Amino acid sequence: MTINVLAATSIKPESRVETLGTGFTTISDIATSDEVLKCVSIYLANKTTSTANVTIQFVTSGGSAKTLAKEIDIPPDSTLQFVTKDAPIYLEEGEYLRALSGTASAIDLCSFYEMISVA
Repeated sequence: MTINVLAATSIKPESRVETLGTGFTTISDIATSDEVLKCVSIYLANKTTSTANVTIQFVTSGGSAKTLAKEIDIPPDSTLQFVTKDAPIYLEEGEYLRALSGTASAIDLCSFYEMISVA
């Protein structure tokens, strides 16, 4: 079901901070039938002294994973902004984002989003 965000009854800011491992970690909430999640920012920080990479996927409501970024190298001691408020990602019912790192515990991921409800 497509949600009309102009008919929102509430907009709740959310954030999630994760240290990525080598297996996929869910990095967003999962919207319900009367919600849409607007991901406005994702920051990836490499806290090690070696280059580390990150893969980010969009998972559809049917469970199919689509790769948004594959093995993006992040230099040592640096941060990459993957999503910006100028180009947000909208997630509808059952959809979510997930990520993994090629090096366990090298990457901290911070995601900021808005849960838009029409209920």
